[in-house]
Amino acid sequence: MSGGNDVSAKEWENIVSAQRLHVRNHENELESIFAEVRKVKDIATTMNSELDEQSALLDDIESGIDRSAIGVRNARIDAEVAKETRPKLGIRTFCALLWPGVLCVVLLLWFLGFFGHR
Repeated sequence: MSGGNDVSAKEWENIVSAQRLHVRNHENELESIFAEVRKVKDIATTMNSELDEQSALLDDIESGIDRSAIGVRNARIDAEVAKETRPKLGIRTFCALLWPGVLCVVLLLWFLGFFGHR
């Protein structure tokens, strides 16, 4: 066998050794990448849990806001109904309430003698 492609045992051993070293380096790099991917997965899992908790809190806040809005709307309706149903103090009502007071004052003064002495 005499050809230009003949490889000696020593050269073949060096090639195989270099390939094994290359494969080991790739395996180490893949393990490093896998470790980083695992860290990213753990971070994503933690973020998902946090988002679930925050979503529940936001739902509670939204429910509270809805209850408050209903309370405010009911209070407005109650205020409008009370405003519409309360009696208005007009001039007639004022006069109707004033004349008994004036009459009481006149009678009191008369009994005390302010009008009886001439």
